[in-house]
Order: sequence, then C-alpha cells, then structure tokens
Amino acid sequence: MQLAVRRNLTISAGFRPWRFKDRPPVEPEVAAFRPAPPEGWTVLATVDTLTIAAAPPGNEYAAVTGADGMRSVCIATGIAGDMRVVCDSPEGGTLSVKEYT
Repeated sequence: MQLAVRRNLTISAGFRPWRFKDRPPVEPEVAAFRPAPPEGWTVLATVDTLTIAAAPPGNEYAAVTGADGMRSVCIATGIAGDMRVVCDSPEGGTLSVKEYT
C-alpha cells in the first residue's frame, strides 16, 4: 500500500458512512478482486489470492475526446486536492475527468 501511495494512486473507494447524493461512485480504472474480475476486465497480475485488473476501455480517469469521437487517454496525478492532468492529444477536444468537485 505504501508503494501505491508514493505513486499517488487511489487505493480504494473503501467503506464510507456517507455517499454523494444523486451521483454514482467514480468507477476504478484498476482494481483488485477475489477471486476474479468482472467480464471485460484485463488481468494485470495475480498476488496471492488477489487478481489485479484494468477496467475496459472508456473507464479511464481522464481523457480527451475529439470531434471525430477518438479518445486520447491522459495521465492524472494528485496530492491533497491538487490535480495535474497531462494529455497528448493529436487534436483539440473535450477533456473529461472522473472527479467530483
């Protein structure tokens, strides 16, 4: 877990005694499952009894969608409420970030 925190990764939505009103939870881009991930997820690694998998395309945290519908996935990092999103998109477009403000 410390390695993930040092890499600015969100570990888990975890258990919360509260929830966002009228908003679905932000879906993970990478998650750990026991015993297997849902259909469509790509297995990245297996650690003991955990399977680590990536969500299907379209579930990325941040991406730019061009006028032609093509998506460019972006790299996002954040610490203590500050977020940095870096995109390498061949054209302009609409930036979508799965985050509540």
